[in-house]
Amino acid sequence: MNDCNALEMGLHSLRQHISVIPQVPFLFKGTVRQNVDPFATASDDKLWEVLEESGLRDHVSNLEKKLDTGVENIS
Repeated sequence: MNDCNALEMGLHSLRQHISVIPQVPFLFKGTVRQNVDPFATASDDKLWEVLEESGLRDHVSNLEKKLDTGVENIS
């Protein structure tokens, strides 16, 4: 990671480099893909890798639309 001063970064760039990990899980309206990669910068392979690391790959791969399943349809 590069050292940088947040005061010198543009707001858009700063927002792309900050992550919040809440203690209570929360899903945003949209698809699994949009929740895992909100800025649409990762490849499908990377998304599946992340889902594997989080223990969700098997569950998501069994969904009809997989990464494109709406989160309101997940149980």
